[in-house]
Amino acid sequence: MTDQLPQKSLTTLIPANETERLAALHRYKILDTPPEAAFDRIAALAARLFQMPTALISLVDESRAWFKSRYGFDWQEMAHDATLCSFALLDDDVFIVPNAQQDDRFACNGFVLGEPGVRFYAGAPLLSHDGFNLGTLCVIDTQPRDPLSAEQQATLVDLAAMVVDELELRLATHKTAQSEEKYRTLFESKGEGFCICEMLFDGNGEPHDYRFLEVNSVFEQLTGLEQATGKTIRELVPNFEAAWIDIYGRVVQTGEPVRVENKSPAMNLWFDVNAFLIGEAQSHQFAVLFTNITERKRTEQALRESEERSVLAIRVAQLGTWRYVLATNLVELDARMREIWGEPEDAVVLPLSTKNSSALVFDLLLVITSCTAVSSTSNQSQQKLSPQVVKIDGSSTVFPITDAIAKDFQKMQGNNVKVTVAISGTGGGFKKFCAGKTDISNASRPILTAEFKACNSSSVRYIERTIAYDALTLVVHPENTWAKSLTTTELKKIWEPLAQGKITRWKQVRPD
Repeated sequence: MTDQLPQKSLTTLIPANETERLAALHRYKILDTPPEAAFDRIAALAARLFQMPTALISLVDESRAWFKSRYGFDWQEMAHDATLCSFALLDDDVFIVPNAQQDDRFACNGFVLGEPGVRFYAGAPLLSHDGFNLGTLCVIDTQPRDPLSAEQQATLVDLAAMVVDELELRLATHKTAQSEEKYRTLFESKGEGFCICEMLFDGNGEPHDYRFLEVNSVFEQLTGLEQATGKTIRELVPNFEAAWIDIYGRVVQTGEPVRVENKSPAMNLWFDVNAFLIGEAQSHQFAVLFTNITERKRTEQALRESEERSVLAIRVAQLGTWRYVLATNLVELDARMREIWGEPEDAVVLPLSTKNSSALVFDLLLVITSCTAVSSTSNQSQQKLSPQVVKIDGSSTVFPITDAIAKDFQKMQGNNVKVTVAISGTGGGFKKFCAGKTDISNASRPILTAEFKACNSSSVRYIERTIAYDALTLVVHPENTWAKSLTTTELKKIWEPLAQGKITRWKQVRPD
């Protein structure tokens, strides 16, 4: 860029809509870009038409006039206050200075006093499509001239409009390129397969095949179809099912999108498909966004078969099943379990009680050891396994029950299972349980909020099961003939902490 000449500043005015005007100018992203032939041709044409030595496409920002094209001019830009183009922004008409040397506004300008010796100036505004003056297309001479005729001014305005058209075209091209880039990034980055297709119809107007116009990189991974672009589905899979073509044909014919899970026996694959029309209906083009769900379907089938085998095994072994519902504290029994527990045939649902709680704990131990066995077998295949260990800790009140159940359970399991039952108290038991150090926690009270949070933070999930009810027995001395009954209020008055050492006589409890 050629350096600017020393010059005196001009006193210029700022357009009233300067903030909006600058925003419109910057929207085109044109400033400080390399020369472009389309703009250079317009500047050269203006110079020839008006027989002027200089023609400029001038864009004025906050501090300067920058020249996108400069025919017969050495400077790339000029300070905002030093250029005649800044004055042209104040009006949307052609701005004409017949002789700058005799114009008080410009007589002291460096480009008038020195090189290149500007005398004549005529600039047509570059008006954006939304009405903002971005700068000028101007022609300059070193000799004074008469003002342009109306016809000449109209010609200069038309040339300025051509400059704006080029700016708009350039902006649209840039936006299109950005959209294409975003589309391509999205097209290739999606985890799903994606393709754009054209439906093909037979002589009767019925859909009979479709051609892949574009596919993303995931498409081949999910379908196994290589180099599909430009080929039809029947070229790639000759025995491809007509049902799929019918589905896509309805999308093209009705414009209605579809979502379907279906299998292609010809490809031996399951797909979850979203298909929708793109473009105009007459283009017969549609897009398909899909995932390969073959493994999911195989897993679902394996689970169904496993459940069927489990049901059959239970029937053959004459085993019973029960289900504990935590929300209702009820136990649901099947017919065989009702028989095992000695319950009547209509006892499908029972409240949890001491009668069945021991059986539930026993079964719970069986579930825990079974899960451990599965895990151990998968991790130590073909190796001799050590006895499984189930750890129980917590309340001393519950200890006798779980200890007895644990002993019976170990006898049944032989040497394959070891159940340890410790006494750390309810609080101590919860502390170990929430840290994942035990499998079962005996408690003589509900879990506290702090203990619940500790379990939750360690991702320890649990269910609460009532196995017994704790009772307090009061023994009355044989010589006590007046205490035939006691209320809970009286019991509290006797044993509450504040009563210790103070309530020592019966009349303090019941004065009468």
